Amino acid sequence: MTINAITLASPSPWQSLLGTFFVIQLIGFLGCSSQSQKRGLEHPTIPIKYESAAQVEPIHKLTLAVLPIKDSREWSEGTDSAYRYTYRGKSYRFTDLRGLKRGLSNELSGHIAQILHRKSIFRKILLVSDSSDAADADLILTAAVKRARGYVEDLGFTTLRKDTQVSTSTSARQVLAEFVLDNVRLRQKKSGKLLFDSDFGWSIFESRAVREDEEAVAAFGVLSDAVLHVLNQLSIAIKESDLSGDFFVQQRVTMSVGQTDDAILAALAEVLPQGWNITETSSVTAPLGWSTKSKICDKVRLSAAQSWKFHRAIGPYRPTLAVWACPAKVELSYMHSSSKNAEYLGKKSDGTNFFVLGLGETNWADYRRELRTFFKLTAPIKRHIFRLKPFKQTN
Repeated sequence: MTINAITLASPSPWQSLLGTFFVIQLIGFLGCSSQSQKRGLEHPTIPIKYESAAQVEPIHKLTLAVLPIKDSREWSEGTDSAYRYTYRGKSYRFTDLRGLKRGLSNELSGHIAQILHRKSIFRKILLVSDSSDAADADLILTAAVKRARGYVEDLGFTTLRKDTQVSTSTSARQVLAEFVLDNVRLRQKKSGKLLFDSDFGWSIFESRAVREDEEAVAAFGVLSDAVLHVLNQLSIAIKESDLSGDFFVQQRVTMSVGQTDDAILAALAEVLPQGWNITETSSVTAPLGWSTKSKICDKVRLSAAQSWKFHRAIGPYRPTLAVWACPAKVELSYMHSSSKNAEYLGKKSDGTNFFVLGLGETNWADYRRELRTFFKLTAPIKRHIFRLKPFKQTN
């Protein structure tokens, strides 16, 4: 059986990481041992606690080269020198990532390689400073960190400000964290063609018990939880992706040319843009944000492959479109109380009403016009439609 391995390509300015890879092979890169905890903020690492995993046959029998993660954080994210952060009237300690022993770029590159190694995603993983250092690589992984910060409420400082006495030994404290990896891309080494293009992120906002002896590293602990969640998302998405070269991510896609006289949503399967698939179907539903007495509308969910995204409000998601086709006899009313309403696309000659709802950014920019053309819909004459009465067809 082929053993998945992480190696350091040579020559490379990352020679200082050699000790890190020795740790990877022996103890699983537990970045925060008891000694590193004692050092606190002086020489921190991000203390990712990986689960043990047995080596199995790699999912993709390919060699992956991981390039240094680009630091795309805003200026204040990378250079904030204040020791405390105030949020909603509370004082927080935070992770000053300038003090990472290996630097943020090397630290994150190592963690990405480690999670892919532990999950047996690739036959071999190389950490390199430039793609030219990985002559035998099949794929190149690049990414950028957009946000990486952990916070833990400083009860001691809050106590001093309020002039009260509160024990902080095991008190519940508010903790926050957000970690976002942007533009995670996998390309073929030889052709440069794009096989995978995604963003991943995770946020934490909760209460935790923090002992006094944990104060120095608690913020790094909550950040590590967010990082590990994102790395697991990344590994699952790459595991499920087609990296054979049969599929390439397109920056802009369109439907195949065609029209249909039917109102059957399954007909979309024949004309969907490259990389888009029907991932869910239903015949007992109603358009989101519309009320009806009888839920007898058809629905399909269309999703883009190998292109995950992240938004603070909705979390991680795949670019998705939901399309509904409601029979002519169904009366529908717009729900003003809904936080998200499907958009009315138009009506077929037989009275069938079509709706669509998009989730997040998408490489299918002109889907409204193309769906109307394909189903031969008459677009609404008014911008806002609040009620659709049963359609009476004239003979």
